[in-house]
Amino acid sequence: MAVAAVTACKNRNKATQETAENVTGTEIVTSDAHTSRNSLDYAGTYKGTLPCADCSGIETTIKIDADGNFERTMTYLGKGEGNEFKDSGTYEWNSEGSIIELKDQQGGSFKYLVGENRLVALDQSGNVITGELADYYVLTKQQAE
Repeated sequence: MAVAAVTACKNRNKATQETAENVTGTEIVTSDAHTSRNSLDYAGTYKGTLPCADCSGIETTIKIDADGNFERTMTYLGKGEGNEFKDSGTYEWNSEGSIIELKDQQGGSFKYLVGENRLVALDQSGNVITGELADYYVLTKQQAE
């Protein structure tokens, strides 16, 4: 009987330890699920000059509101007067909470990786643009006035 009691206690301790490890593992995953969406103060105004195939660059300003709306101004540099375009629309987060997709009122779609005080323009497939011009696809968050 003493052997049975010791064996039962060992099995219960082993089960308790496994359960604790499972709970701990779940807690770590749950508490460590930081994303750009839930960890960063992403709402604000971002500015930068994006590369342009037939001009000096596209001076871009994007204002992102926490309520899911955006406003964007793009000025094509070196093209003379009348080269400023404004649009607005809504944005949605991807399932990982790291990328926003701007959807303008004309049906256009533009993706950005959201980082600490920056937006990185992505290609239409949602991939980071690489190469020697990669650094020019970054918009920097502006300080509130």
